[in-house]
Amino acid sequence: MDPVRNIADKALDKIPTDKVYEDLLQPVLRKAGEALATVMDLGNTILFPVQMLNERRKIILKENLQRYEAKLQARNKETIPVPDSIAIPIVEKLSYVSQQEISEAFINLLTKASFSDTVSAVHPAFITAINNISADEAKLLFALKGRKHFPLLNVVGVFEQNGKSLSVQLGKNLTGLELVHELEFPKNIDLYLENLEILGIFQINQKAGMPVYSKEYELIESQYKDPLYRNVNFFLNENTPSRENKKVKFNRLVVDITEYGRSFSMACMEDVKDSSID
Repeated sequence: MDPVRNIADKALDKIPTDKVYEDLLQPVLRKAGEALATVMDLGNTILFPVQMLNERRKIILKENLQRYEAKLQARNKETIPVPDSIAIPIVEKLSYVSQQEISEAFINLLTKASFSDTVSAVHPAFITAINNISADEAKLLFALKGRKHFPLLNVVGVFEQNGKSLSVQLGKNLTGLELVHELEFPKNIDLYLENLEILGIFQINQKAGMPVYSKEYELIESQYKDPLYRNVNFFLNENTPSRENKKVKFNRLVVDITEYGRSFSMACMEDVKDSSID
């Protein structure tokens, strides 16, 4: 036998695993215990007893499982065993993820996997997607759930120089999202939009914006009025003789929430009782 594995087995033998699981899945977590029965079997969770030695992680997991139980209890339906490919990685994450938006996304996904009428909306790739977004990005996705598009404004200064048509960015990726929602790092909004586009959740459509958003574009312009005024004023009045025929263009674009993004949102951002899957 591998000597390293032998040492690990002896260490695990000394851990009171039954007590650990009894504490976590106490009677008040009846539905959670039913849905996660196979996950809490030692054969599927050889690493969990080691993790439970960390008291803080034990507390975090217990609190997250209580939130999961509350969602299960909110539906008057029988649960089903959660597939191991979904349950094992999510329960592991719930043992240390305490941030509200991220843990809520994991719990919503786990809840969808716990009922026969919603499990079809669950995909293992969604776990990876949650792993690859920040708390701020999760907050934005919760705010945008149910939407298919939202407006985005780019402001560009165009000019001619030495016979060439050139441009300079005066306002980029203006949506107002970071101003309306309390993000921890609002200055990272460009990074957030780019990351969500890389993940296939957003797609910035370079075509003209939708007329239905005309008032929202006006609102965005007013929200960024001061920085836009400074940038536009500097561009138009800068002393650069070689720049000719200066103009300012307000490009009204639309960010599409892709089909994948909407499926992800429905599975991870929508509470099961509000989901259109029902």
